[in-house]
Amino acid sequence: MFVRTLVFDQISDSRFSGSSQELDRLSGDVRAALSTLPGVTVQTDEPRVVNFSTEEGKVQSWRQRFSVQKNCVKTTWNDVRVAVNAVKSAKYEFVNKHAL
Repeated sequence: MFVRTLVFDQISDSRFSGSSQELDRLSGDVRAALSTLPGVTVQTDEPRVVNFSTEEGKVQSWRQRFSVQKNCVKTTWNDVRVAVNAVKSAKYEFVNKHAL
């Protein structure tokens, strides 16, 4: 069975003094914020590193993908976005995935 799933990345970027430690902190804070919402299930992928170049030089970006599902009507998708944005805003996308 497929379930509506909110997907987003948390990103820490060397252009803005980011690091893998900052990504760990951000991810922990997002998980903690989401854990306060009833009926929410969170799954995270392994952190990954993306390297690319800009006009200013080489950039290292640390990223972790979150997949969030909810199984009750008490918690709204807006509640989920507010909890995540309280830590650091993200670009959101809805996809259909198997239940987590």
